Amino acid sequence: MHSFYTEKRRIDEKVGKYTRACQGQNIGRPK
Repeated sequence: MHSFYTEKRRIDEKVGKYTRACQGQNIGRPK
């Protein structure tokens, strides 16, 4: 369970950064 939580948190952080970058350069970028 601990590893699952840590993994989820890590993925969340990665996704958050990725989504942030995507939002910044959303124009002219495929989803």
